[in-house]
Amino acid sequence: MSFDPNEPTLSTDIPLPSTTPAQATPSHIPSGQYQAPPSAYQGYPYPQPAMPPAGPFPAPGMPPYPYPVMPPPRKKSSLLWLWITLGVLGGVTLLGCGICGVIGYLGISLVQSDTVQAPARVTLYYQSLQTMDYTKAYTYVSPDASFSITQDDGSTTQISDEETFTSAAQSADQQLGSIESSNPRLVSLNNTVAKIAVTVTRTNKVYVVHLTLNKINGSWKIVEADGI
Repeated sequence: MSFDPNEPTLSTDIPLPSTTPAQATPSHIPSGQYQAPPSAYQGYPYPQPAMPPAGPFPAPGMPPYPYPVMPPPRKKSSLLWLWITLGVLGGVTLLGCGICGVIGYLGISLVQSDTVQAPARVTLYYQSLQTMDYTKAYTYVSPDASFSITQDDGSTTQISDEETFTSAAQSADQQLGSIESSNPRLVSLNNTVAKIAVTVTRTNKVYVVHLTLNKINGSWKIVEADGI
C-alpha cells in the first residue's frame, strides 16, 4: 500500500465529542437567562406519612387502647398494731415491776430505818443520863410507861412519872458512879416493838440493862426497863 500525499489524514488534534451531552439552550430564551430543568435525582414534595403515636403499642392479639385497668397491688398487712400491743404490754410490765421495786425498796428502807432509829434513841437516852440531864432523859421514856427497876442495894423503885424517874437515876449515880459509856444492841424488832440490850459502864460497875421500846406516833419510846 502506497502513501498518497493528496489523501487527507486524520488529525489527532480534532476534539472528541464529550461523553456528557451538552444541554441545549432553547432558541427563544436569551443567552444567560436560561435555567436548567430540575434534575431527575432531586426530591419531589411528596406528602410525608403521619408519624405513629409515641408510647408502647398493643401487643399482637391484644385489644386496642385503652388497656383494661389493672387493680392496684394488694398492700401487705401492717404489723404496726402488733408493735403497739407489745409496747403497751411491755410498758405495763415495766410499770408493775417499777411499782413492786419501789414498794420493796420503801419496805426495806423502813425496816433498815427502824433498826437504826431504835438503838439511836437508846444512845441519846444514855447520853442524857451520862450528863445527868434527867429531864431530857425522861423525854425518851413513854409518859404512860410504868415499870419497876431494882437498885443495886436490892430495893425496887416504881417508875411512873418524871419525879420517880429522876429519883431513881440520881440514886444509881450515887451508888454505882457516873456513866462512862453505853453500848446498845438490837435484840429483836417486830413491827412497832423493839427489844434492846445495853451494856452500861459506870465508874464502879458494868452491867446490862434490858429495854423495850414501842413506836408511838413515829417515834421510839421506852416503855419497860429493868435498870438505869
